[in-house]
Amino acid sequence: MPAQSPTDRFLALLMQGIPADGRPPQAQLDADAGLRHSFCAAYFLADTQPGRDVHAFVTGTLPLLLRQLQRTTQRERVAFQGQVRGRVDWPATTKARAQQEANPALFICRPPHRQHDTPENQLLKFLLTAVAQLIPQINPVMLAAGRWTAGGASEPDWLARRTNDIRTHLRAAQANIRLRQVKAPDKITPRHLIKARASKTELYGQVADLYGRYHHIIEQAQWTAVYPILGQTILLPTPGHPHADACLALAARGFLEQSTTNS
Repeated sequence: MPAQSPTDRFLALLMQGIPADGRPPQAQLDADAGLRHSFCAAYFLADTQPGRDVHAFVTGTLPLLLRQLQRTTQRERVAFQGQVRGRVDWPATTKARAQQEANPALFICRPPHRQHDTPENQLLKFLLTAVAQLIPQINPVMLAAGRWTAGGASEPDWLARRTNDIRTHLRAAQANIRLRQVKAPDKITPRHLIKARASKTELYGQVADLYGRYHHIIEQAQWTAVYPILGQTILLPTPGHPHADACLALAARGFLEQSTTNS
């Protein structure tokens, strides 16, 4: 008997309905770190809902944001000989001239020094680094999964093509000279999110929103944050491979739960 195709296996699981005595999806994710990382990472990157789409963010929003990165301006006292840059600090200049035989060509100035290592940009750098690290965590069979739609169409290798495109845009962003001045924090604090949402550059609000999705789906692995994705995107790995059967079962469970919620 030939092995079931991913689509046939998924449809068979849908026909079985939600098992009354099965383990809750959250318990399944909590019990298996490999399944949790692969499933959650795959669906976080597969989400196509507006405002939650990583691919749309890195291909559309990110290039715009990199052209207007938030920056701070600091002024430090610097001695100049025969020229003026920035504001002249006259009290400091008078004192310095007195110490150097009344040198009239000496100026103590405070030129502007722009820095891009702001909380908003640290949040962005953290998110981009985290997304880049997610792709290798996905099980290869899951990464090669096709995308199934409710209309019956299947797109082979959809996630692999999507993540390759995401990776390409991330590499370009990480080469940005201003972004390279930003240090990714070890963890995100409320200050990072407050600064991002309060920024005059509204695109930082999208960074904060996307980080919120990352926090709930990846850092906390919350089933309640994952299963809404399954109402519009289903990934179909080949049955019989590590984690493939569990991922198909979770996808069917989520699709049914989402359908029930929307009915």
